[in-house]
Amino acid sequence: MTTKTISPDGALARLARLCYRRRRIALLLWIAGAVAIMAVGFSLSAEASNSFGGGGSDSGRAQKILDAHFPKAGGDSITLAVQADRDVRDLAVRARVQPALDRLARTPHVTAVSSPYQGPGRISADGRIAFATAQLDVRAGDMPAAEVTKLVSDVRGDRDGVRLAVGGSAVAAAETPGGGPSEGIGVLAAMCILLVAFGSVLAMGLPIITALFGIGTALALIGLLGHLLPAPSFSPIVAALIGLGVGIDYALFIVTRYREALHGGEDPETATVTALTTAGRAVLFAGTTVVIAMLGLLVMGDRLLAGVAVAASTTVLMTMVTAVTLLPALLGFTGRGIDRLRVPGLGRRTERPLAERWADLVQRRPVPSVLAAAGLLLVLAVPALSMRLSLPDSSTQPHGHSAYAAHEIVARGFGPGVEAPLVIVARGGDAAAVADAVRATPGVAGVQPPRRSPD
Repeated sequence: MTTKTISPDGALARLARLCYRRRRIALLLWIAGAVAIMAVGFSLSAEASNSFGGGGSDSGRAQKILDAHFPKAGGDSITLAVQADRDVRDLAVRARVQPALDRLARTPHVTAVSSPYQGPGRISADGRIAFATAQLDVRAGDMPAAEVTKLVSDVRGDRDGVRLAVGGSAVAAAETPGGGPSEGIGVLAAMCILLVAFGSVLAMGLPIITALFGIGTALALIGLLGHLLPAPSFSPIVAALIGLGVGIDYALFIVTRYREALHGGEDPETATVTALTTAGRAVLFAGTTVVIAMLGLLVMGDRLLAGVAVAASTTVLMTMVTAVTLLPALLGFTGRGIDRLRVPGLGRRTERPLAERWADLVQRRPVPSVLAAAGLLLVLAVPALSMRLSLPDSSTQPHGHSAYAAHEIVARGFGPGVEAPLVIVARGGDAAAVADAVRATPGVAGVQPPRRSPD
């Protein structure tokens, strides 16, 4: 008596058969579509928006007033920090500081330099630390990195008892550019884990390729969507890391189910249909849940968070699409050779896999398992008790960078909050009275004299 495997039916089953049988067309469409989307998206991507205060908030209204009445102060600033082994007003110290101020004033996009010797509040109480501020007419992200790097090289130094360092958002951005090796390290780690799990280079490569297709097209779409909903500069990094995790995970589910179906006696096409109608259904459910959860940030009404939510949701959506369309086509090319290019000693199949044996152990000993798991989770959560949450600034930079050195000098002389001042905007009335009221507020270390707009 022979048995016949009945192939499931439904939308996912029909999609799986279509992608499997028309795998060459599906692959060519994905390659051509990905190239076109990335070419258009990366060439026409919108500028990032890193404004944390917008809309009708107090900070948003204050920023609009500053932009209207202080147009030359609309950008970020660069700080020159000075530390000496004697009073900074000493002529020898001033002889070292003045050339640095002149060099700072010659830097492109610098509109004005406030010398520490020309206004109050810029020299510490002991007279050994001072700082100067250079106002830019652009945001830190738009400041040419090469110019900032050259400024740091020309100014930073420690000789004759005088230490000079340059800091600020523009310096931090130039010394620590966005991105980095994080994504590459994540891909390499995923490759090692998949290779250990499957024991086959080919089976390992399919989830990686599928995830990279989804992430690449998603990043291009994020750039285009930025014209409708501006996103911060870090959103592509966040989206890529999320996409890398879920994209490989989703493809892993389907590839694992496909291998199990093959080893169970199904032919490659039927195994592809089985994988997509079981694991693929779970992928769609899980991915949709993640997208809905991320879009929940839209409720907060903050444009910056909305941009991050849309970027992450777009990446998850594209990894879902690649998992249920591109991956079945790739499985059609591999067929029964999914376990080719095996690595000796890895991915060995046993009658009872380790996961199954572990599940049996947990079910036989539920109470000890719960207690052990809870204890382990509590131990792992202990560092959260001392976790500090804040936005990145110069204090989080590598200690060998000029931005951190400037922060350290200024914080030592004026307190850690001097680089993150609270700007108060007043229209009409007596600005001096406002400054006096702020100065009397507990926790305020110092108040700069009010500045009037040119108009």
